[in-house]
Parts: sequence; structure tokens; C-alpha cells
Amino acid sequence: MTNNAERFTLRITKELKCQLEARRKQIGVSLNALVIQILWDWVKKNELAGKSKGDGAGS
Repeated sequence: MTNNAERFTLRITKELKCQLEARRKQIGVSLNALVIQILWDWVKKNELAGKSKGDGAGS
């Protein structure tokens, strides 16, 4: 864990966890790495949408 990382607890359904686990195994990363990548992708997508549409809060 890097110096600027913070711990964050997330509650998800068993179904979602199973799907995330299957995907992370396919691409060979940890569950944490997969979730972080998904979140960064969402942030980047919404930053671009926010610049062109307004606040970018949706999705």
C-alpha cells in the first residue's frame, strides 16, 4: 500500500463479488486492483462528461 492510500470498506452483494472475482481471475489481478481500476475509469469518464455536459455526476 502506498503512503497516500486510504482504507475503505465497501459492501457488495455475493453475486457482484462473484462476477468481480471471475473477471479479476481472467485478467490476472487482485480484486482490489480491479475495483480501483473500475473506479478510476468511472472518474475519468465522468470528468470528461462533466466538462462537456455540466456536473458529470450521473452514469
